[in-house]
Amino acid sequence: MIFLLFFINPFFAFFSSFFLLLKKGSKKHERIVVYIIISLFCALLSYTQKSSGLQDTDIVRYYDYFRDYAKMPLFGTDLLFNLNLLFVGFDIVSRIVVNITRDVKVFSLFWTFVSYIYFYLSIEHFIRFRRIRLNNKKWFFLIVFCTVCLQLFTQVTETYKQAVSLSLFFYGFSLTLLNRKKVGVIYIVFAMLCHLSTLLCLIMYLPRYVNSRKMWIVVGICGLIGLINSMNVMTKLLNLIGSNNYFLYSLVYKSEKYGEEVDGFSFSFIFVLQLLVLIVACLYIEFCTRKRVRYRNYFIPFLCLLLINLSSAHNFDRYINLAAFPMTILFLDCLTLRTKQKTLYTTVLTFFVIGMFFVNTRKVYFRTLDTTGYTSSYMDNSIPKIILSPSFVYFYE
Repeated sequence: MIFLLFFINPFFAFFSSFFLLLKKGSKKHERIVVYIIISLFCALLSYTQKSSGLQDTDIVRYYDYFRDYAKMPLFGTDLLFNLNLLFVGFDIVSRIVVNITRDVKVFSLFWTFVSYIYFYLSIEHFIRFRRIRLNNKKWFFLIVFCTVCLQLFTQVTETYKQAVSLSLFFYGFSLTLLNRKKVGVIYIVFAMLCHLSTLLCLIMYLPRYVNSRKMWIVVGICGLIGLINSMNVMTKLLNLIGSNNYFLYSLVYKSEKYGEEVDGFSFSFIFVLQLLVLIVACLYIEFCTRKRVRYRNYFIPFLCLLLINLSSAHNFDRYINLAAFPMTILFLDCLTLRTKQKTLYTTVLTFFVIGMFFVNTRKVYFRTLDTTGYTSSYMDNSIPKIILSPSFVYFYE
């Protein structure tokens, strides 16, 4: 029934799907339907995106790169010619999707759906790994919060390679936590073939080998490393190895580029607030909650990753903007771990929710409605059009 509603009015189906969790959130198959509806709506909205600012956004460059493959003969001999080795997995799948559908904009629809659906499935796996029991109200609250306050739609639809890569990596990671290691490794390897930066996310496995107290020492070390420009260090190391082939030359180029100040990427109050929310939540979990003997905090490694990249505004921005899954598992621990300090529990959760809502709202505003610089439009950024349009209208935008 809800899929029929989606065809008639995708926004209303998207909005209604959250309330389905209030009635049937405890049933996994009902939650999967909700995830599909949310992912489909976000994918449909991404199909309509256009660059609307003074500077072209990445979607212009993506469409320029893949447009010719929509015109090629189906599975033509040149389809997989001259692949980019830095994101070969992403390149292959994108070319095939565009070639089959004959529409370059399906690129956005496909990858947005993939990013979102694997994000929600990763949450499912982590909750199962933690053996957390949530009632319908908590499922409703969790999924609404994840969708509105943690998953940054404008970043997913701007940096597809890294967004998809991280989403697939965390899905693979969640599978390995459930001891489905072979399938999990396949996802992790493919994630790295979409974007090499995901290699650094292997730090997520550190809690398996370092206990909780020692992890805070690692956090301190990472903070010190973050004071130096890690990208410049990488450039020097790669130059020592030599850049006598295309792959190494491309890595050197990227590390040099991101080691310098990049236009449009800078630290601001928003990122300081977001980092503060995450650190406060980590400290609360570590020192104010009761945990099982074998408890491991799987957010702290991602905090280490953020701190390592403090010297590179570009890398830090990307990682913290695409940290929906690590932030979700942090929020889950805040929500479900027991504590005697009820007032502190309420304060931390309130700070987390309000802080992240403010952060996400500001980021979406600056990427859509701000009149200067680097912006995109989705259904012309018209709220009435988004709310009232049937599904087929989205394909004509």
